[in-house]
Amino acid sequence: MADQEPVLNKHLLYKAAIAFYHQVGLRVSLEKRVCERGWPLLRLEGHGLYSAYIKNWVPQADEAALVESILKQPKKTVLVADYVNPQLAERLRVQGIPFMDALGNLFFSDQSKQSLYLFIKGYKPKKREAPGLSGAEGRAFTVTGLQLLYYLMTDPNCLNGSYRKMAAAAGIATGSVGPILQDLKNQGFLIEHGLNPPASDKRRGSNGRALVDIPSLAKKWCEYYDAVLKKRKRVARFVIEDWAQLQQVQKRRLGSWGGCLQSDQAFQERDCYTLYLQKGASDLSSLEALSDELNLKRSPHGALDVVEAFWSREHGHAPHPLITYSDMLSEGVSRDDGCMTAAWQEVMIKLGGKAG
Repeated sequence: MADQEPVLNKHLLYKAAIAFYHQVGLRVSLEKRVCERGWPLLRLEGHGLYSAYIKNWVPQADEAALVESILKQPKKTVLVADYVNPQLAERLRVQGIPFMDALGNLFFSDQSKQSLYLFIKGYKPKKREAPGLSGAEGRAFTVTGLQLLYYLMTDPNCLNGSYRKMAAAAGIATGSVGPILQDLKNQGFLIEHGLNPPASDKRRGSNGRALVDIPSLAKKWCEYYDAVLKKRKRVARFVIEDWAQLQQVQKRRLGSWGGCLQSDQAFQERDCYTLYLQKGASDLSSLEALSDELNLKRSPHGALDVVEAFWSREHGHAPHPLITYSDMLSEGVSRDDGCMTAAWQEVMIKLGGKAG
């Protein structure tokens, strides 16, 4: 167990760095380069570089092997974990092994300068509380959370704004903003101070807020969008008797197409097709007339998926590339398909992230 290569977990790094800053007021930043073994390098404010040995979870039975494994590493290797229990914390301190966890437990001793000695233990996970499910957690990927997160990712001015401005942009209640932002912090996607992620991995507002690990955040948004927000905004699904019938719908220029039809405007046979209609627009009444004209039959499993656009007219009629990519996933396009690769690259260009 302990001899396995630690897995890079940026979410855990961000959470641990934020907890560290809250405890002692020192910033931890993630370097762009890595150490000789390929592990992340962390810079502790005023005390140099540490290679990060990351462990999401440390079973009690494996603690001795873990300590032995870390002792074999070069000096200034810090254990980063989700939780370090008091017994392991004491064992690490005695062995002089630096550590920090997502709850604020930590140990650092800078013997070279004799100017740093930090040791905090005893912070424990809340009982009967699964990550992402209790209190303010779990809000970021609900209907309202997905709407707000869309604007935070696509509009830097929204990330800069007050709670009231965020709520107005996303069309949600002001009281929902705080719990959503807190959940993003808990999941390691939002920081306000502390860890400074690489520029290619963040979108920062002028007030100090920054979204981090943009590729992972965008992919998670896309997965939840189809299952949560898109489902809530669905107007109807229609059976397509033949593909010529779909082309007739396309020729009417009703609303805006998502997915592949938005991506390349070329007709291809897919599992389903997404058509977005603007809220409160004449599109809705035109849909009824069109369904009568073309004899479209409603069905929960129909190939034509008609959805009410959740974004405002100020952001344009056509879906953002983020939405287009999610639609393509629901349309059954393989992630290995060339058009998916191109669509994802466009998402990253728009969001300022690094494709991965």
